[in-house]
Amino acid sequence: ISLHEVINTSISLHEVINTSISLHEVIKLFSLTNLHNLHKLYYIGLEEDDLSLLLFPSLQTIRLWWATCTNNGGDLCDKLTSLNNVKYLYIELLKLSHEMLELFSNFISSNKTIQHLKLRWLDCKQHGGGGCKINLDLSKHSQLTNVVLRYIKLDESSLLLSRDMLHIKLVMLLDIEMSAESLQNMVTQLENIQHCVTVDIYDIKPHTE
Repeated sequence: ISLHEVINTSISLHEVINTSISLHEVIKLFSLTNLHNLHKLYYIGLEEDDLSLLLFPSLQTIRLWWATCTNNGGDLCDKLTSLNNVKYLYIELLKLSHEMLELFSNFISSNKTIQHLKLRWLDCKQHGGGGCKINLDLSKHSQLTNVVLRYIKLDESSLLLSRDMLHIKLVMLLDIEMSAESLQNMVTQLENIQHCVTVDIYDIKPHTE
């Protein structure tokens, strides 16, 4: 029996590096190519893989941990733009090319269905861990309830909060590098939110002061 007949809504792949076959071969072996009803994806691995093979438009929950993407950007771009149903996005220790890192941050900024967002250590292949600033514009994400960012450099145009966030409950910034102006802007936006929001800030490093 093929796995897609058993696991048609949720897939969990752990420590693919410990196997002797590639992700592409795992997908082929268990017939995981036509999971159009897939809702949840959990991927934990250490080897370089084409993550676009695991992305389906039906996905609502995506968790990637210790992943290095080899895709050159084309397929991944097409797949990311089709993910219009993602509500829970958890990314930890993801290594991408500089071009794909920008693509990924644009995907997050444009995807307004996200409710829970956790980003930890988005690594650029060309410039090393935490070496590149990313632009996150969450100001139009009215469905967001939880935002957790760790070891990430934000550029000066990043917008993390706005008065349009009617459901935001928790904001955690841990080991974040951002400008003093961006931090002040976030505080100002917090003052405009009409309900109680828990904010946890630890070890913020301003770019300039």
